[in-house]
Order: sequence, then C-alpha cells, then structure tokens
Amino acid sequence: MQKIYFGTMTKPDDTYKAVTEAFQAGYKYFDFAEVYGNQAEIGQAITDWFKNNPTLKRADYFFQSKVWVTDIDNNNVDQAVMKILKDLQLEYIDSLLVHRPSMDLNNSINAYKKLLAWKNKGIVKHVGISNFEKEHIVLLWSESGVKPEMHQFEMNIFNQRWDRVVFAQKYGIESQVYGALKRHEQSSEVEQLAKKHNVSTNQIVMSWLKHHHLNPVLKSTNFEHMKENLANVTIQLTDAELAVIKNLNRYENSYSEGIESSKFRDFYNQIKN
Repeated sequence: MQKIYFGTMTKPDDTYKAVTEAFQAGYKYFDFAEVYGNQAEIGQAITDWFKNNPTLKRADYFFQSKVWVTDIDNNNVDQAVMKILKDLQLEYIDSLLVHRPSMDLNNSINAYKKLLAWKNKGIVKHVGISNFEKEHIVLLWSESGVKPEMHQFEMNIFNQRWDRVVFAQKYGIESQVYGALKRHEQSSEVEQLAKKHNVSTNQIVMSWLKHHHLNPVLKSTNFEHMKENLANVTIQLTDAELAVIKNLNRYENSYSEGIESSKFRDFYNQIKN
C-alpha cells in the first residue's frame, strides 16, 4: 500500500496551521527535519491535535524527522535527537533519517550507528537515510551490519533516479520521494495524459508514483491541495503512457543534495546548461 507523507518544509509562521489542517485532511504519515527550523510549531500542533481528539491513538500516526549534517559533523547526534523529541513533544519517534551524507563519510557512519543505538533503546522505531548514493548505503550497511529501512530522495518526472529506486527495491528499502510534483505543469505530455483520463496533472503523477511503489512526501499550505494529494488514485497508466513519462527524464535536481554554498550554486548554474 502506498504511503503518502505530509512534508513540512514550510515557514515557521505557516507550520502550525498547515500541520493541523493535514491532520484534518486525514494524513497519517508526517515528515519533519531539524534543519527546517519549525519543529517546535509542529510539536505544538501534534500536542493540540491529540488533546482536542482524545479518542485518537498516537500509535495510528507515523512521525519522522531527520538529523542535519551540521550535528553529524560536530558529533552532536545524541543532542540533536533529544532536541527533536523535546521540540516535537514526543516520548518516541517513529523514524529518524540521516538527512544527507557528510563530506567525511566516517561522520555519516558514526551518525548512523548512533541512530541505531537510539533504536535499540526503543525511542526511535526505524532508522534510515536521505540523499545517499547506493555506494554510501552499502558502506553504512557493511560498517553497521544493519540495512537502512527507508531512503528519502528527490524524484519527479524530470529527475527520475531509477538507480536509487532499483537498488532500494532490490534490498527491501522503502523509497520516499520528495519534490515529486515539482514542475510537472511544465510538461505538455503530462497535460495531454490528464486530458485523456479526465483527471488533474497531479493525479497523473501520483498514478505514476503509485505504479512504481514510491511513497511521496508532499507539502502544501492549501487545504484543498492537501486533500487532493491524499485522494485515492484510481487510474492506471498503460505501458505506453509510462514510457512517455520515462522519456521526460533529464536528471535535473530541483533541490541541491550537495554542498550548500553560494560558490557551488553559482558555478553549477554556469555549467548546467
């Protein structure tokens, strides 16, 4: 069954309302991150949701966050986990991910092992990674003896990372994909498919994701969009239609997975075309 995660890379001032409305829309899976700077607002929304709905069970929801590379490189993973739990006002968290690889892979290995230690305590239920190449995953796996349970990475019609998808599916790793609806409105091919099936372009992309067993992480501050993104997709794309979408791939990232610096971005913008 496809899981649809509610993403929370939103401005702190918009976050409480967005998370509350996501609960109201029916989301059960939520994705957070330390680096988004809004987990205190999320924590208050979670607390208020269960306070105002006392018959609902915490165990029926899945909350996931990510430890940022600064804490990984500064050997502050344990402190980061404690802060995540405090900000979210949770006694345990369902999943924690290493947000992206450190430039020093030894730091990534140590961070991953520390998250596994929290899992052994029962405070973190699942451990995974984000934005890793398969070689990085193999390294973490071999050094720790434990395979990541999920991998979150960018995937959309213009950036189809089949290398990551095939590797994850081969070894039973859940693929969570962010940016999944990015720029699909720029595709006349997707627009034509939407007209043919009498659905929105969003639903075409969601059908494509579902066909390939990919779990999207979708953010929105619009309640109607939240509900549409969560709606059950009933159409099935043909092999020919799937091939049309596959041919749109350009391996173009919408988000940087690498070094976050103006020097990197400026140079990449010069060479990418």
